[in-house]
Amino acid sequence: MEIYQHDSSATFRFVLRGQLAGSRVQELEHAWNAAKSILAGKELVVDISGVANADRAGLDLLSRMRESGARLSAALPPESEEFLRSLGVPAAAPRATRRAAWLSCLSWRNLRA
Repeated sequence: MEIYQHDSSATFRFVLRGQLAGSRVQELEHAWNAAKSILAGKELVVDISGVANADRAGLDLLSRMRESGARLSAALPPESEEFLRSLGVPAAAPRATRRAAWLSCLSWRNLRA
């Protein structure tokens, strides 16, 4: 898992790549806690486009981040069809349909399921 951080005047963004699992979940949580001290009214965005898979702790962390006001975004569907299926998105759907379905999976209810 790679975690990139981008800070601008209006937005603080985490860009995630790889598997959000195991110790990487703790690494992201630590980075998030550290970032809270500099947010000062900025929007927090978590780009999960590159997340190929997440364990239960990873999904829970994303849910907590979203519940606290972070906006989860996905410019493209994840590369892993298995991850799409774990979120209830039909992996065999055409790319445009998968993207729309993936974005609809970012609701609080679906991440907690």
